[in-house]
Amino acid sequence: MVIEKVLNNNVVVVRENDVEKIVMGRGLAFQKRAGDEFDEDLIDKTFILTNQKAANKFQQLVVDIPIEHIELAEEIISYAKLKTGKKLNDMIYISLVDHIYTSIVRFLDGITVKNALLWETRRFYPEQFAIGKMVLDMIEERFKVRLPEDEAFALGALGDGMVIVPTEGRVYAPLDGTVTTLFPTLHAIGVTGDSGVEVLIHLGINTVNMNGKGFQAHIQQGDHVKKGQLIMEVDLKEIEKAGFSAQTPIIITNSDDMMDILKTDKKSVEHTDTLMTILF
Repeated sequence: MVIEKVLNNNVVVVRENDVEKIVMGRGLAFQKRAGDEFDEDLIDKTFILTNQKAANKFQQLVVDIPIEHIELAEEIISYAKLKTGKKLNDMIYISLVDHIYTSIVRFLDGITVKNALLWETRRFYPEQFAIGKMVLDMIEERFKVRLPEDEAFALGALGDGMVIVPTEGRVYAPLDGTVTTLFPTLHAIGVTGDSGVEVLIHLGINTVNMNGKGFQAHIQQGDHVKKGQLIMEVDLKEIEKAGFSAQTPIIITNSDDMMDILKTDKKSVEHTDTLMTILF
């Protein structure tokens, strides 16, 4: 095989039978250039990402991120596949490598991030939480760094999405689907779309502590809703009075099953506007 592109001394891109491969191995590309042949005995791992966008992003990441972080991400993904029995989307490699590297660097710099969804993760996503605990152990074993649970279970642990700052306390169904989760405290709603997309709307940060005060549901768990239907009213002043933020994460909890999530670049949106476009 011939080197198509050198990313760093340990990672190169090759093309074989019109298939692009990202190849890793210590000293693999030392003093090598595009067009050179290389010793295949030096190869440790080969990644074939069928999603070209994922492949491009992965190439950008490995230029700056140590190979040890990439190897750990691959081990974690293999473990997650074994535990869940799911085929994971190529984009999970990108988000996981970036998350591991960023979390460790941030922690070593003395910066910790509180996860507003930690309570929900423990109670309603036990499988993800168990995998996350194993990830903590793997990071500690490999890098001698023990990340706090909040850092390991940030929003990315539940899926990709966006955070909005509401200006009115009316919540509308984001798509046609079924209300699969309505938290007893009414601060979060899970809707599974007819297309299979799973959406979690978390109304405010740490608002679980309000025990439903200021929240009025117009639907029940199990109801089928139509896109744009009013499903909840929230008293934003009550949230402010309680000392919490009204920032609302909207998470695609099965984003790993999606090809990509295209997010709006608008600074202000109405409830009739498109916030995210999901590609299967």
